[in-house]
Order: sequence, then C-alpha cells, then structure tokens
Amino acid sequence: MINNDFTPVGIDVSKATLDVCVNGKVCHYENNEKGYQKLAVTLPSNSWCVMESTSTYGYRLSDYLVGQGFAVSIVNPLSVKRFAQMNLSRTKTDHADAKLIAEYAKIAELPKYVPPSDEMNELQQLETVLEQLIKQRTALKNQLEALKQMPRPSKSAIKALETTIKLLDKQIETIEQKMHQNAQSDCPEAYEKALSVKGIGKRTATLLMAITHGFSLFDNSRQLSAYIGVCPRIAQSGTSIRGKTHICKLGLANVRATLYMCAHAAAKYNNACKKLYQRLIAKGKAKKVALMAVVNKLIHQVFACVSKNVLFDNNYKISLGI
Repeated sequence: MINNDFTPVGIDVSKATLDVCVNGKVCHYENNEKGYQKLAVTLPSNSWCVMESTSTYGYRLSDYLVGQGFAVSIVNPLSVKRFAQMNLSRTKTDHADAKLIAEYAKIAELPKYVPPSDEMNELQQLETVLEQLIKQRTALKNQLEALKQMPRPSKSAIKALETTIKLLDKQIETIEQKMHQNAQSDCPEAYEKALSVKGIGKRTATLLMAITHGFSLFDNSRQLSAYIGVCPRIAQSGTSIRGKTHICKLGLANVRATLYMCAHAAAKYNNACKKLYQRLIAKGKAKKVALMAVVNKLIHQVFACVSKNVLFDNNYKISLGI
C-alpha cells in the first residue's frame, strides 16, 4: 500500500500511447522515448508509478522511470479488474483505466519493480522465443505425421517439413544452451540449488529462473504456486454447495505443462514426491490430481533450496521442511 510519502500515479499502457493519472487528472503521452521524457518532467518527485502487466509495451517505460529515480510497480491486470468489479465500475476506456489503476494503487500491496540484469533480460526473451519455436516444431511434426498417412504422400512436402524440423531442432538446442549459460552467469547459486532438486532439469530450472527473476520476485513458495496457477480452488458454501476442488488455472500454462512433465520423473525418483504421489493414489485420487500435487511439492522444494541456499538432499527433509 502506498503511504502518504508517495503520490500514486496510474498509467494505462497501450502500444502507441500512455494515459497517466496524477491526483485525479489524466494526461496523454506517446509510448516512446520522447513521450517518456515529457512524462518524467511533469511527474511529482515522489511519484509511485503503477501500471498493468500488458505484454511488452510497458517494460521500456518501467526501466526508464526507474532510471529517473521513480518508484514503479507492475501489477496483475486481473487484480485491477477485480477491484473495478468490486467498485461497480462500468466504464472501460484508457482514460478511465488510468484513474482506476491510480485508485487501486492506494489500497493494494505493491512490490517495487526492479529492472532485470542484462543476462536475466536476455534469458526472459530467449524463453519467450524458445516457447514459440517448440510450438512450431510440434505443429510441424503433427503435420508431417498427417502427410505420411496420405495414400500418396508427396516426397517434396515431406522433405520440406523434415528440413524445417531439423532447423528448429538446432535453433532450440542453441537457445537452451544460451539460457543455461545466462542462468549460471546471473544467479549461479540459485540456479545450482534449483537444478539439484530431483525431477528438475536444466530446461525447467532456467524457465523458473526467467519467470522469477532468479527467485527475487516472491517471498514464499505459495506466492509462486499462485503465480504459476497450480493452487487448488475450493468451491464450498453453507451446506448446499460442495463443489469439487480444482486447480486454479489463472497463471502460466506453459510453466504448468513443463512442471507437470517433471512431476512424472519426481514421482519415481524424488523420495518426498514419490511418497506423496503413492499416498494420494492409495486414497483413490486420479493420477492427474496426484501429479499436480507433486508439482506443488516440487515448487516448494525448489523455493526452499534456493531461499535457504542449500542443495537438495533426497534422503533428508526435516531441515528444509519438505
């Protein structure tokens, strides 16, 4: 929550423009270097600038404002949306959104935005590209398999797909190696501790490093689980509503999918995860439910190892609380 020492500034960011609310007044700026300079001159020196996390359009502005000495927070758009619903807000314009964000900043707990290092910045961008390349490779492999089922498959078409898939394989391997190097260079201790957890490989460790800025964005594993979207959602009210417990899927689908694959290995080779998985299966839980519980356990283990700066011990759990 912003105290009286700061002036809350709500910024609605779009690709080309910025709508900025200061003390109830909204001004309009261009979303470029020239616009940033004009904005910085007009802001009170004690401004705390708050904006939603909207794709990549706001990060250049965030880095610029931090460089100018202003406090900055980037918040979840869903949190602002829920705040608007709670206040029965019916207007949806850039002008109104800037005011809404400024009002939200007055009551919310806002973590300060810290620009990532050069290595972490590159790691995050490489992760985005890697995800897209993997999706493209999967789509092409599916298309190749479909072509091979045709009564007279075209050799030229098949060759074109196979050549492209090989090229993607090479690009994916190169990016993964670079991500591994960046993670080791920027946060070597955190990366080493995350990688030591049974079931977590290089791909997953670098992914977790990228989304958490080297585990600096979260205070505990519950926050990280909520961010990824693997927390249970319970629907119960009174005596009449007894809904099933589901996983809250408001987070990062690609991270969930990656950790879900890790859970298969962890359920076999990670002693604590193996016991958890077998206990849930023995109670009659579905395999998928048990594996998602393992995902939560893995997140807890990784966070514990990184925060306590200790390597994972598969045979000792008391000291880590896992």
